[in-house]
Amino acid sequence: MARGLPYPPGVLMSLERPGRYLGTELNALPNLVPDGSGRLLKVALCFPDVYEIAFSHLGHKILYGLFNSTPGFSAERAYAPWVDLEAYLRGKGIPLASLESRTPLGDFGVLGFSLQYELGYTGILNMLELSGIPLRAKDRGDRHPLVVAGGPGASNPEPMSAFFDFFFLGDAEANLIEDYSIIKEWRFSGEPKEALFQALLGREGIYIPSLYRPLYGRPRRGGAALAPFEGVEPLGGAPFPKAAKVRDLDKSYFPCSQIVPFVKPVHDRVAVEIARGCTRGCRFCQAGYLYRPVREREKDGILGVMAQNLAATGQDEAAFLALSAGDHSQIADLVGSFMDMFAARKVSLSLPSLRVRSVNRRLAENILRVRKTGFTIAPEAATARLRRVINKDLTEEDILRAAELSRSLGWRTLKLYFMCGLPTETEEDLDAIAGLSLRLGKAVKGKLNVGLAHFTPKAHTPFQWHGGSTLKEIRDRLDFVRDRARGRGINIKYQDPGVSLAEALVARGDRRMGDVIEKVFLKGARFEAWSDRFRLALWEEALEEAGLPLGALLEAPSEDAPLPWDHLSYGVTKDFLRAELSRAMNCESSPDCREAGCLGCGACRDGVGIALAAPLEFRRLALQTNNADIPPEGPILDNEGFNIGKDTPNFVKEDVIIGKAGNKAFSTDRPSLYNEGDINTPREGDRSDNESNILKAQENSKNHQDNEEIILAASQPKALAHNQPKAQEKDQPKAQAQSQAKAKNKPQQLPPSHDYVMSFRKEGASVYLGHLELMEVFKRAFRKAGIPLAYSHGFHPQPRLSFLSALPLGVASQDECLPFALKEPVPPGLIRDALVFPEGIAVNQVARRPAGSPKPRLRGASWLITAEAPCWEGEAPFAGGILSYPDKNGRTRAFDLSTHVIGCVASNPKSLTLDILQGENGAPNPARTARFLWGLPEGTPLTVAKLKTLLRDASKGNEAQGKEALDSPPLTGKAP
Repeated sequence: MARGLPYPPGVLMSLERPGRYLGTELNALPNLVPDGSGRLLKVALCFPDVYEIAFSHLGHKILYGLFNSTPGFSAERAYAPWVDLEAYLRGKGIPLASLESRTPLGDFGVLGFSLQYELGYTGILNMLELSGIPLRAKDRGDRHPLVVAGGPGASNPEPMSAFFDFFFLGDAEANLIEDYSIIKEWRFSGEPKEALFQALLGREGIYIPSLYRPLYGRPRRGGAALAPFEGVEPLGGAPFPKAAKVRDLDKSYFPCSQIVPFVKPVHDRVAVEIARGCTRGCRFCQAGYLYRPVREREKDGILGVMAQNLAATGQDEAAFLALSAGDHSQIADLVGSFMDMFAARKVSLSLPSLRVRSVNRRLAENILRVRKTGFTIAPEAATARLRRVINKDLTEEDILRAAELSRSLGWRTLKLYFMCGLPTETEEDLDAIAGLSLRLGKAVKGKLNVGLAHFTPKAHTPFQWHGGSTLKEIRDRLDFVRDRARGRGINIKYQDPGVSLAEALVARGDRRMGDVIEKVFLKGARFEAWSDRFRLALWEEALEEAGLPLGALLEAPSEDAPLPWDHLSYGVTKDFLRAELSRAMNCESSPDCREAGCLGCGACRDGVGIALAAPLEFRRLALQTNNADIPPEGPILDNEGFNIGKDTPNFVKEDVIIGKAGNKAFSTDRPSLYNEGDINTPREGDRSDNESNILKAQENSKNHQDNEEIILAASQPKALAHNQPKAQEKDQPKAQAQSQAKAKNKPQQLPPSHDYVMSFRKEGASVYLGHLELMEVFKRAFRKAGIPLAYSHGFHPQPRLSFLSALPLGVASQDECLPFALKEPVPPGLIRDALVFPEGIAVNQVARRPAGSPKPRLRGASWLITAEAPCWEGEAPFAGGILSYPDKNGRTRAFDLSTHVIGCVASNPKSLTLDILQGENGAPNPARTARFLWGLPEGTPLTVAKLKTLLRDASKGNEAQGKEALDSPPLTGKAP
C-alpha cells in the first residue's frame, strides 16, 4: 500500500538528500502481528546520525529483524535529520517521526538509542527535543515513551545517565525479548514506572541509573576546585549490574533479509558477524575487553545466512565482520567456500580486521576474484618498545613484509595508521612514525597515506588510569609527526585536536559531565562528529558554566581511586586490568589465552566461555599448510588484530587493513550487537569537511567510505597473475613472453550477450531518488531476481545496463527506457514478472532486441506540465526563440526552441503537453521552456512529469515512443 510522501514535494526538493527520509526501502517491513493477548509494543530504534552512517549499523539490523520476527513487537527506524530538515521541522513545529510509518517518536512505547561515539551524544538530545520529549528522565511521565540505550558507550553510561530510563549493558540481544516482554506487560498495565524498574532490577545487562547515587568528596585544598568522585552507592539494595553475554553465537538471532538502502551508506553491503570478542589483549582497545570471550559462528551457518541475505537484497558486496576476522578458526575454508559460491555472480568479499600474519598469498588470491580496493597496515606504534607497551606483538619486518605483499599483488597505494599520545610515549617514538612512513613510502614505490589519531583512554581497559591530554599536547604531537613525515607521495591526515580533547572528557567523565553535554547541545551543537561542525568553544563555555575545571578533569586517577564505571561489570576484573597496566609499564607483552591458556581475566563466567568453530589444532595446521608467508614455527595467533571502528580515519576506504586499529584506545564503537560500526562505522571525528564529501568519497572509492576495512575484494585473477608471474613463466623464452604481453594488451572482447530494452515508470516517493541511487535499485532488483546480467571487463566489472536518459530529481515518469544485456536468454515476460522494486517503480514492458540491432537512441521526450493556476489558453504566444539560462555550474546554456519543440498542446488552462527533442547540447528544461513559450514569470510554480520517451527509429529516422524496429510490441507509458 502506498504510504505517500513523508514531507511536501517542495520540502523534499529543498533537502540535500531526500532519499534519506522516504522509508520505503525493500525489506523495511515492521511487524503488525500482535501477541496472543492482542497487544503490540512499538519500538523506535534511534541512531543519532544521518542515514548514510546509521544504516551501516549492524546492531540496528539485528534488533530490527529480531523485533519484527516476534509477534507482539514492532520496530521502526529513526535517524537524525540533517540540518536542512531540522530547520523545517522546527520552523513548522512538526515532531520527528519514524521512517516506515511516519509515526511521531513521542507515540512509540520505547525509544532505543545506540551509544556509539561520545561526540554523537548531543545528537541524542536533539532527537528527543525534536520529538517533543523532555530531555531528562525525571521530567518524563508515564505517558512518554520509555527512553533506553545500549552499545559500547554504555560501558560508561554515567555522562548520559540523566537522560535515560535505563541502559542495556553488553550483548543486548542475549535477553532482548524477555526484557521487552516485561516492558510490554508494564506498558499495558497502567502501573507507574517504578513498578517496571522493580521488575527489571537485577536482570543481567540492565542498569537503572536512578537506583544508584554517585558520591563526591570535598575539593582538595590548594588544588583544582573539583569535588573528587568517590564511588556509586546502590539505593534500596540494588545489585551492581553485570553485562549480558551471548553464550552461543550460532544460536543467537541474525537477520536473513536485511533492508536494502536507497541512499548509499558508508558500508553498502551485506554484513554477517562471524565472531564476537577478541583475546589478543591490545591494551588500548576497549572492544577487546568489553566483548570477551571469543565466540565464533560455524562456517556452514555463516554461509547459509549470507546466502539468504544476498538472495533477499540483491547486494553484490559482502563482509565477514569480527574484531579480528583472520583469527576465525575456519577462515580459510570460509573464504574459499564463499568465493566458490558467489564469485561467478560478481559478489565481492571484504574482511575487516586482518592481521599481518593472517594475510597470505593464497588467501588473497582467493578473495581477489571480483574487484580491487585498497590496502592498509595499522602498526599503531612505530617502535618495538611502544608496541610491547600496548601489547601489539608486531615487528618492523612484519610491516615491511606486508607492504611488499601489497606491492606484489598490484596495490599502488598503501595506507598506514598510527596513534600518538600512547602511555610512555617519547619524542623518539613520534619520530619513528615519520621514519617508518618514509621507509615504507620508498619500499612500495607508490602513494602512501598516513593516518594519525590521538589516543584517548577508555573505560574497562588497562589504560583507564591514564590521564587525558591537553589541547596543546595533542596538537604538538600531531604536528611533530606531520612535519617530519613530509615526503614525495606521502599524505598525512588527522582530525581536529579539539575533537580528541572533547572525546576524552566525555569518555572519562562521571554524571557531572551530563550537564556539560546538555549545555553544549543547547548552545547549538549538531553533528559534532563531523569535523566541519565541531566547535571546541562550546565545550569550553559549557565547562566553565558547569564549574568543572578542564585541568582537573584531565588528571590521571590513582590506581586505588574509584572510577565512574567501577560499579558496572563487563567480566574482566579490575585486578587483571591493573596487572596488565603493570606489565605495560614494564614493556612486557601478554599472550592470547587461546594459545597460552586461561590468564584469569574473569570474562569466562556463568556459562560463557571461548567457543571456536574448529579446534585450535586444526587452525594451526591450516595456517602452516596454506600460508607460505608464515613460518611454521612460533605463535600463530599474535597480537595484531584490526578492530576497525569509528576511529579509522576518513581516507582508509575499502581496504585490506592489517593491524589493529579498532577502539585504538578511544573508540567506543565496538561490535556486539550494537554496531557494525563496531567494525565498520567510520571514525566519526574524521568525517568529511561537509556532508556532500561522503558522496564524493563513495564515488571515488567505487564503493563507499569504508574507512576501516581491508577489503581484499580486488582484481581479476589474470591481473593478479600478471603482477606475480609463476616460476615457469619467468623462464619462458623472451620471444614467447613478448608475444604473451602483446596478447594481454589487446582489448578484451566481450563474450556473447543477449540484448533487451525495458520501459518502466517512476512515481510517488521514488521520484526523490537520484540517478545513481536509482541505478543501484535496478542492479539489486536484477540480482535479487536471479536474472544473469552481463558484465563489462576490467578491474571493476560493472553490469551492462544504463538508463537512456537521467531523469531529474523529483520528476515522475510514465515511460523511462533502460537497455540491458544478459549472459543468457530469458523470456521478456519472465523478466518483467520477476523483478521486485520499491514502492513507486514498476515495469511497463520488456522487449528483446534482435541480434545485431542497434542500441536504442534517445530522440527526446513528451512532457506534461501542470500549473497551480490557469496559465495556458490556445496556442503559445511565442512559437520559437532562443531560450538561455545558467546551469547548476553557472554556465549559460542556449537553445533554439524552433529546433527542439516539435509539439505543444494546451489541453486545458492548467495542463500543457510539450514534445522536446534532444540536440547536440542536450535538451532545454521543460518547465523553463513552458514559461518561455507563454511568457510566464520566472517564478511561476510548475510541475513536470514525463509521459513518453521518444526513441529514434533506426530504419525510419522518426520519433518512436516504443521500438517499432524490434520483434516485440512497442514499449509505451501504459502498464501491460
